[in-house]
Amino acid sequence: MLSHAPNYNHTYPAMNKTFSKGNEDFGIHMGENYGNRGKRPQTIAQFSSRTSLNSDGGINNENSSNNNLRQRNFLKRHSAFVLNNAKDKNIYKSNEDFTIRGNTRSFSKRQEDRLFVSADNFFTTNKKFGNRGGYRAEESSEEENHHAGQLKGNFKSMLSTRTVSKRQYSAPMIIRGPKKWHPSQRSGVQAMKEKQYEQAVMCFTMVLEHYPDSYNAQCDRATAFIKLGYYNRALQDLDVAFLQKPNKSRAWCLRGEVHYLQGRLDEALVDLSNALHMEPNNFEALSTHANIAKELENYKDAIESLDKILKIQPKNAATLKQRGEIKFLAKQHLAAIHDFTRALLYGPLNQNEKILALQGRGNAYRELNRFDEALNDFNKVLQKNPNDVKTLIYRADIYRLMRDYEKAVDDLTKAISLEPKNFLAFKSRGFIYAQLENFDKALYDLNNSLEFEPEDSYSLTTRGDVYRKLGQYQQSLNDLNKAISLQPADPTSALITRATVFRKLDQFEEALADLDCALEKRPDYTVALALRGDVYYQQKLYNEALQDLDKAILLSPKNQTALRSRGETFSAMGRYHEALVDFNRCFEIEPDNALTFLFRAQVYHELERHNEAIKDLDKALKLAPDQWFPLVMRGSVYRSMKRYNSSLADLDRALQYTPQDLLGQKYQTLALVNRGAVSRIMGRLDKAMNDLNRALSRDHDNVFALSQRGALYRALGRYNEALLDLDKALLLDRDNQFASLERNKVSRMIKRQPTRLSYAF
Repeated sequence: MLSHAPNYNHTYPAMNKTFSKGNEDFGIHMGENYGNRGKRPQTIAQFSSRTSLNSDGGINNENSSNNNLRQRNFLKRHSAFVLNNAKDKNIYKSNEDFTIRGNTRSFSKRQEDRLFVSADNFFTTNKKFGNRGGYRAEESSEEENHHAGQLKGNFKSMLSTRTVSKRQYSAPMIIRGPKKWHPSQRSGVQAMKEKQYEQAVMCFTMVLEHYPDSYNAQCDRATAFIKLGYYNRALQDLDVAFLQKPNKSRAWCLRGEVHYLQGRLDEALVDLSNALHMEPNNFEALSTHANIAKELENYKDAIESLDKILKIQPKNAATLKQRGEIKFLAKQHLAAIHDFTRALLYGPLNQNEKILALQGRGNAYRELNRFDEALNDFNKVLQKNPNDVKTLIYRADIYRLMRDYEKAVDDLTKAISLEPKNFLAFKSRGFIYAQLENFDKALYDLNNSLEFEPEDSYSLTTRGDVYRKLGQYQQSLNDLNKAISLQPADPTSALITRATVFRKLDQFEEALADLDCALEKRPDYTVALALRGDVYYQQKLYNEALQDLDKAILLSPKNQTALRSRGETFSAMGRYHEALVDFNRCFEIEPDNALTFLFRAQVYHELERHNEAIKDLDKALKLAPDQWFPLVMRGSVYRSMKRYNSSLADLDRALQYTPQDLLGQKYQTLALVNRGAVSRIMGRLDKAMNDLNRALSRDHDNVFALSQRGALYRALGRYNEALLDLDKALLLDRDNQFASLERNKVSRMIKRQPTRLSYAF
């Protein structure tokens, strides 16, 4: 006889045919709890030889009625559920047959029996293997068929045998099969593979009808419910599973996954910890634990969980991809690229996982400024799926960083045509239009983006910056205030943009407060350092300005903004040669920058290198013909060169423009002072007085304007007023030679006046 097989909760009717094989006995041992373990178990033949069914489905004992109770208990202990819906196409692959394969504990490896059970006819067939001979299937008699029919019709539980002898018996043989043989189980597993989760639920429900105490069947159905998003139903199944086997890890792992999907991360961690305590290498628990740690931004723990999986399965492509995603978030970009590359190399990954791995690696390359490699990965995705919207947006960002704005806009336009409500595409295209200073299109895209996501801080910040560039400062502040109030993860961009607006509005204290907050979050952020240095420069706090600007340039030696600001600061401190060094470094980075030409021309003007100053200003006007600041500066240089007509021509043109911000007002004031000075020299005293008064109404402490008006008062013979302006100019700038010279002239003129004597009578 063969050895015992495991005990299963239910059995299947097997046949109404009989077997014989030579003169040898064979048996199928099913079940453990048969009672009389010291005695040889009864076979179906032995039992049926003494019993028969009456017309009501009862049992008649041919030998003695005293054995009736014992025989009934035997039947009860060895009952098997009869499948009545074998033709249900939703449950069985075949609408006719129910196939059971014998396992190696019941049959030898060289012999495989298939027992087919039909709801209408019970029979068995045998498959012959090799030349060793096999079982011989023989047709049953009408009496045997009638007997089998009675069993089917009158009992919902039938016999299970431990042995079958070589003789042919008229009673049907009933085999108690394992759950994995059940066709509903196989259909459910297949449905899960094919992602037909509703079908899987139906199949596992049928399995649970036959195996109500099956722990794995409860977990299988719970898994299908999870895939369908029916979390409460999944939890109900898992509660039953806990009652059955509280010390097994699978239910704990599944409940942890449900809690994770419901956003109950603390409860999820507790369940997963229990699962890992029972089974430290449970891949599902480790993977879900990694996802939760990622959600909590605890990237170290997430990576450690995945490391445990990869220690056992170093070529697990899905886990490598998952770890690559987490390392990317942890800013371990090189390590992320390595994991993504291995995942793509080892495989197998499905189409979606390959796309995610390529996207992840492309974004990691982007962070390392390896734009060509990033572009290559995104192109691979788009070759397989040209309409992948997310990849189109990623590639557009690479084109933007490579300053290929036309291709970037094309990709984003295509993405919007595929998904007209994709706010990310609108946001990205709006940002590019803002960089191109195409403000109308930028506002159109950003307005659409904010229509879909009203509280997106990035879109609010970008639109606020557009309003700033348009000089609409109040609208800019409205957007920036809202963006900062939303408390984004990284508010530095909004803070810096708002600080720029405050600087434009001469609200330096507010600007410094925002910049201090930004630098508290990111101490080495060069943009904030450069801007704070510029604010200190505006406040004439030159030492503080140099401290910030030096640090910014040390961190980013090619930061033009910081270099230009430091050059301006050196110029204001009278350190003109150091200023020239910084401006020349700017030209090494960007040879054709109009603003740098303007600032260097100012230094040349102070050094009285007027011809070089004029050359720089001519280049600035050629590069930016619509800018009027270079006209003001060139008019000033022409005045110093005593080319008064050329000076007036430039200054008159410059003063036709209306300043849009405080910087514009500063240059307009400079233009008024210079034109007033030229008009005074050319004898146009009334026009000179008008220009100088306008300039001093805007800037009461403008030393140049005070000196020029003092000289004008002297020319008009208004010496007391002249002395007031010149004394104030010298108080503000003790070394101002022009004011000192004019004051001496006024003093001499006063001394030359005759003294009036008064006589007392």
